Amino acid sequence: MFDWQQRFSKLLWSISGRLLVVMLLTSLLPMGAVVLYNQSKSSLMMEDAEIQALKLLAIGKARSLDQLINDVLSDASLVAEDYEIQRFLRDAIDSPSNHASIQSLLRSVNNLSHTYNDVILLTREGRSIEATDPDLIGDDYSQTELWQQGIQENNFVSTVKIKSTIADEPVFVVFQRIRDNNQRLLGAVLLTLRAAAIKNIITYLVPDIRGESFLIDRHGLMLSSTNPNINLHSLEPLSEPVIRSYFLFVPPQPIPTLSDRSNKRLRDVIFGSNRPGTLAYSENDDRRPDHVLAYAPLARKQAAVVVSVRLQEFLAPLNALAMRGLVSLLFVGGGVILISLVVAQSITRPIRAIATAARNLKNDQFDASVLTPYTHSQDDMGELAQTFLEMALEVEHRHHQLQQQLSELKIEIDQEKRKKAVAEITETDYFQTLRDRAHALRQQAKSATTHPSAQDNEHQSQEAPNHES
Repeated sequence: MFDWQQRFSKLLWSISGRLLVVMLLTSLLPMGAVVLYNQSKSSLMMEDAEIQALKLLAIGKARSLDQLINDVLSDASLVAEDYEIQRFLRDAIDSPSNHASIQSLLRSVNNLSHTYNDVILLTREGRSIEATDPDLIGDDYSQTELWQQGIQENNFVSTVKIKSTIADEPVFVVFQRIRDNNQRLLGAVLLTLRAAAIKNIITYLVPDIRGESFLIDRHGLMLSSTNPNINLHSLEPLSEPVIRSYFLFVPPQPIPTLSDRSNKRLRDVIFGSNRPGTLAYSENDDRRPDHVLAYAPLARKQAAVVVSVRLQEFLAPLNALAMRGLVSLLFVGGGVILISLVVAQSITRPIRAIATAARNLKNDQFDASVLTPYTHSQDDMGELAQTFLEMALEVEHRHHQLQQQLSELKIEIDQEKRKKAVAEITETDYFQTLRDRAHALRQQAKSATTHPSAQDNEHQSQEAPNHES
């Protein structure tokens, strides 16, 4: 463990490690901060854009429904203002009149748009007197909620009738009062709108938005939805009077409740505001939000269009943006690290070569080929390598000179030592005596060589006394 720490510390405090740290601190960290800042800003902008897209889709659907209803109301007004219709209803008060022309007129109105299911004329007592479908003639609407609410207003758009004698499928009903020039009530005209016409608008979703859209009324009933499993289901249990309002001339039946979407707050928020908005909510109240929805009330406020997207799908573009930012940061960071390592290596290789050359020079093993590859560079490191090479060669040259001088000095010192030793020997009394005796002997030998007869006589004279004695 200690060895690993030493290696790591050595690597960290090496030139490569320091350059890498400097590059990271001066480039990667500021760039990372900028990327994160831009990422957060871009995420907020994209989130706002996604929310605006949801809101615009909901508003567009609501406006399309408003336009459809306005077109129906315009057709209903044309029927109510028609002189033949008014005369027919006025005459019906006293005595029946010919229905053929009126029925033809109602059929022509019904054929104006494929969205209509039937057109029905009601007397001022609330009884149907003429209709495009003869089976609908004779029904008494006077006790229905449709008549009681519609007769109080000039026109009225009823919520969907789940089951009725009007049609086998759910329909929307437009109620228009008919008055004469003296504002005397003559009756009313009913235009039943096919549920498919509403559904075509509600179920349309742009390709970029994968979610569900539905039309919800004030009671929390899903009038139309892209999800058939929740169509004509309520957010919460409905009261008996409310349930009866969805049925016309047939006994009321239970309306299923979406227990997993039982959220009263959702309905309160949608209809508590007169303006489009957005909301994050959960299918279960005890959990964190898992859906994002945008809502837009209809002009008459009797219903609202809602576009709902799961939070995971809503955040998918934001997560993709974050992932691209992270990949870009990692890519640039990897590039910065790679460049740092390349730059560090370009600096540390000459330095290592110089350090190796210095060690070799110290051990008297200098090799110029270690530095030669780096002396050709025109940068500062090349200049440093060239200078160190020249210095090393000069040091090596001087080292050889010193060695030679040292050898010569050794020789001189040895000679002096020998002279000193000889001097110490020759200066003794014994050596002086020996030298004197040797000198005398040399002199005698020389003299003997020069006068041999005298030497013989002297020898004989020395021998004669010996004989006499």
